Amino acid sequence: MSELPKGWSHTTLNEVGSWGSGGTPKRTNKDYYDGKIPWLVIGDLNDGLVSQSKNTITELGVQNSSAKLIDEGTLLIAMYGSIGKLGITGFKCATNQAIANCTVNEELVNKKYLFYYLKSRQEHLLSMGKGGAQQNISQTVLKAYYCPIAPQNEQNRIAEKLDSILVKVDAAQARLDKIPNILKRFRQSVLAAATSGELTKDWILSIDQYYCEVDKDITKDKKLSKLSKVTEQELKLTTSLFGKVNWSRWKTYPLEQLVGSSRGIPYGIVQTGEAKSVGIPTIRCGDVKPLKILMTALKKVSAEIESKYIRTRLNGGEVLLAIRGTVGHAAVATQELVDLKANISREVAMIPVRDNVDSKYIAMLLQSPGGYRCLAEKVRGVAQKGINLADVKRFVTPLPSLEEQKEIVRRVESIFTMADTVEKQYLDVKARTNRLTQSILAKAFRGELVAQDENDEPAEKLLSKIQNELKNKPKNATRRTTNAKSVVKNMKLEDAPVGYLKNLMPKDESEIQAKQLWQDSKMTIDDFYAQLKKELINIEEINESLDPEARTLKVSKE
Repeated sequence: MSELPKGWSHTTLNEVGSWGSGGTPKRTNKDYYDGKIPWLVIGDLNDGLVSQSKNTITELGVQNSSAKLIDEGTLLIAMYGSIGKLGITGFKCATNQAIANCTVNEELVNKKYLFYYLKSRQEHLLSMGKGGAQQNISQTVLKAYYCPIAPQNEQNRIAEKLDSILVKVDAAQARLDKIPNILKRFRQSVLAAATSGELTKDWILSIDQYYCEVDKDITKDKKLSKLSKVTEQELKLTTSLFGKVNWSRWKTYPLEQLVGSSRGIPYGIVQTGEAKSVGIPTIRCGDVKPLKILMTALKKVSAEIESKYIRTRLNGGEVLLAIRGTVGHAAVATQELVDLKANISREVAMIPVRDNVDSKYIAMLLQSPGGYRCLAEKVRGVAQKGINLADVKRFVTPLPSLEEQKEIVRRVESIFTMADTVEKQYLDVKARTNRLTQSILAKAFRGELVAQDENDEPAEKLLSKIQNELKNKPKNATRRTTNAKSVVKNMKLEDAPVGYLKNLMPKDESEIQAKQLWQDSKMTIDDFYAQLKKELINIEEINESLDPEARTLKVSKE
């Protein structure tokens, strides 16, 4: 750590309070859950005052597990997964074993000062995690963690200053967090106006000739001419799903009549096989986002497999629609994808509209709120949701003239460009605001946030006074036994009766932390593990956590 400010000292977290952790009552016992005692898990921690819990346990659950009741105002810190996530209890409660709790010695350290210090060290604590899928730190590591101690009056000033500043930062962040949803709703409202006729209601142009050309193309094509027109029932359902629309000057067609019959509306490669380092980039449903294709993670398929799907190779300008998973996302194939000779998978439908139809307009129509509702109406499946090609083909398409389609696209893109500018500004401000919190915290614990006072008692004197008081206290004055069992004092290994540890454990086969059993045994740590080894026939370890303080035991079934 860097040099401390004048009058500051340092210690470890172990010295600033009394530490412990919780436990989990046996899951299979319904009598332990849904009681009146709030039981916190890491998901309940919010880096602030914890005022609610998703789960509750009963008094019986507390009595028969290593869960312990902790008081309102207790400092909490996550040791698993989201290491360093914080909370201060707003009520009396219990926690699981993934949360460490600290009853702060407020004669030495201001609780909010300590809370803010730990908040400033969250990234560092997270980097100290060990383990596999779920990284963790132990209480041993946590207790040994460095803690700077400012003079007590300065601690109070720091805590008060941080309270006043960070509440404003948090308020700014809360307002910023609303912007993405505002922008999303704005874009949706623009698409709704564009595809309902509202955005171009001032458009005045004769369109009879355009529809004659479209109808002529359909009539000349044997396959297209055999397709049925939009039925009254289909139109009624579509207009109800689009909501308020003004299609009086537009004509409607089934989507399948607006594509070239030689390609139709197909999906792509059925079995893409294993990803290749060299191969044909293939677009899957996850690559199709609203009005854009993500290029960062395109799967490469072997040329041999892809060669059987020439029909769906991209020529540019095709509308691509996700028909599996996230059904309804639509975008237009770009020249960049054509240059890559890309193809599509069976999760994506290709809509190769004719030259007298604007593909961007069709993508916007599909992506609009009304278009999305029409597609969602046809979604089938539970585990793997999807929409059939037959339903895509019968999608009712309100079609303005080609000139109006292009004008709709131009106006939408112009408005979206402004929205994109706002979004970029939001992201920049959000990043700066996120850095601001850590910058303010770092400044506080460098002694630069508040003025120092030469009259403040140096922290070193305060530490010495507290340590002397602890030395003069009776050794067992504050000792407690969680399970209230009657055990002998300072049990030695040679004096321990047969089944000594088993008799200290819960009688209903519920779990107990190894640490708690050791404390209840009143043995030295070496004698405890020697005795445990003797009794392994009756006691089993059920938690293989890397954290020795999180290991749990239970009585073996006979």
